[in-house]
Amino acid sequence: MALGRERAVQAQAPHNLPHLASAAGGGLEAVAGDTVYEVGEKVDGGAIILQRAVLVKRRWTYRDLWREALFPLGVELVPKTLRLIEGGQVQRAPQDESLATWEPPTDQNLL
Repeated sequence: MALGRERAVQAQAPHNLPHLASAAGGGLEAVAGDTVYEVGEKVDGGAIILQRAVLVKRRWTYRDLWREALFPLGVELVPKTLRLIEGGQVQRAPQDESLATWEPPTDQNLL
């Protein structure tokens, strides 16, 4: 498959998507999601290719969030991204740096 200008893409989950919480409605504990983006000069700063959000259920543990929502979402988004690249149908959205937050690494034992 010829990737063209996409030298590399990366899927990243879990992460908070606070800008989507207001669109999902009030009273939410959290919105999390998965983002597939181009790898560029800036760490985690490449253009967004695909992004999907999930509502975090209050009863979920970290493991539940990963197994019930984020892992299946990644399994959906990565092949879809590759099909878009292969078909020349990628639409890129620059990341809004005003929404960027730093999250420390997650303890792998939680997953």
